[in-house]
This record gives sequence, structure tokens and C-alpha cells, in this order.
Amino acid sequence: MPERITSRENGKIKYACKLAQSAAFRLEEKAFFAEGLKLCLELAKSCPIKVIYYTEKALAKSPELKRFDCEQYLVQDHVAEKLAGTQSNQGVFAVFGQPVSSFLDLPHNGRFLALERVQDPGNVGALIRSAAAFGFDGVILSPGCADPFGPKVLRASMGAAGRMPVVTCPNLADALAQLRAWGSTCLAAALYNSRPLNEVDGA
Repeated sequence: MPERITSRENGKIKYACKLAQSAAFRLEEKAFFAEGLKLCLELAKSCPIKVIYYTEKALAKSPELKRFDCEQYLVQDHVAEKLAGTQSNQGVFAVFGQPVSSFLDLPHNGRFLALERVQDPGNVGALIRSAAAFGFDGVILSPGCADPFGPKVLRASMGAAGRMPVVTCPNLADALAQLRAWGSTCLAAALYNSRPLNEVDGA
């Protein structure tokens, strides 16, 4: 039987909340927090699940939650409300190990989406999801972009950040120069003086 948590001040709850709130803590712990049944099940396909929390109602609706080989906690509704980052919650939350991706491990001559200082979490998540849907080989972020493993980005990406490499580079210009050296054609989106993509050589 999973251990019951009845207090919002429980250390396991505080740890999960800190992961949800702090990008620096996520980086330090090499872990991230997610909520929602569909998102957690999707992430579990590609990321190691370390801890799962669920309410009695959520477990009754989705008994498969018990199959995960990790720490499991049955939380009361008022505890779930503290974990939740949305006004209404599904009563399912989890802590995952963060996938380790390095720029130098990216495939040469692959297709990548590079984002420069895109700060809105919803936009970053949607772009990562789109890159995965179009079969890109990874996403490269500059400093100043929203954390790809923040709760809002994860929801918007629908777990895509767990399925494909997402790397943050200290200097995006240097990263693009390396991609060109590997044989990639680099294209930039622009509002003015731009050309349709199908007219560009190498697109």
C-alpha cells in the first residue's frame, strides 16, 4: 500500500513544490515535477519516474498508476491542491529524472529548432511540441529561454521535451556556427525582408 500524506507541510510535498517553482533547483536535482494523468503517463515513456502522488479518486479512476516501480504516495485532496499549479487538478503528480542531453551529442546534419530568448513558457512548450511533431532531431535554447522542464512548458509541450533532446547552449551564435561546420543550413525567421521557405536553398 502506498504511504498516505495528510499534511501540506510534509517534506515530500515541499520538495515537489520546490521542483515546480525553481528552475535552479530542478537543475541542481536533475529532476522535474509534472501534473496531470495524461502528461505523467506520457513522460513516463521516456523519463525515469522517481515519485508519484495521487488522490484516492484518481487511483480509483486509473488503477494503472500503481504499476510504476517508484515511491508512491496517496495524498488527500487538500494536499493535492497545494501540489497543483492549475485551478482544477486531476489528482495525479509525479517527479521525474531529467533527461541528460548535450549539444555535442546531437546528430550531425540533423534538423533542429533554435530559439533565442523566448521567455513565454507557453510559446516554448508549443514550439517544442511542433518540432517533435515535424520530426526534428532536437531543440536548442539560448540563455534567457523559459526552462523546458518548468510545469507550464511541460503542459504546453505535452511531454515532447522528454521525447527529444532539448539543450541549452551558453552561446547560441557559437552553437549555430558549429551546426554550419557540421554541414547544416541555418535559416532564421524574420518579420521583414524575408522569403517564403520553399524558395530558400537547402530548406
